[in-house]
Amino acid sequence: MSQDTLTSETLLFPDDETEGNEEWRITNDLTADWAIAKIKAARADLERKERLAAEKIAEVQRWIEGERQKTKHKVKKQQPVFRRDNETLLQWLRNNQPTYIRTKEEPDWASIKEQLAIAGEKAVYRDTGEVVSGIEVEQQPDKFIVE
Repeated sequence: MSQDTLTSETLLFPDDETEGNEEWRITNDLTADWAIAKIKAARADLERKERLAAEKIAEVQRWIEGERQKTKHKVKKQQPVFRRDNETLLQWLRNNQPTYIRTKEEPDWASIKEQLAIAGEKAVYRDTGEVVSGIEVEQQPDKFIVE
């Protein structure tokens, strides 16, 4: 091949005359310019591919972070569950720590009701005739029952 017929096509697509075992060499300014252009193009293509890869990696990392946010969880310390046998516990408290026993005061309704008389909407203590505070009497209509 002569230097006159050397073109970019012949450099890009060598013909069958070239042996497969020969090394390609820069032999003049034209082949040097061609080689530099090929190297620049290869570097530019590599940089483009690296930018694309970096963008894809960033996209995947954003997706992974989004998935992590969906599955983010907290561990909350729970209080233990106490199963109590109140009778056994009360017995122990009576013997060891009686200050932790509550005494609940409430009216003995069944006993007090026997001592009351009704006066209109008031409840009166029978022995003294005194009106008992905290009790209102509401009369109910008679009920018809069929047995």
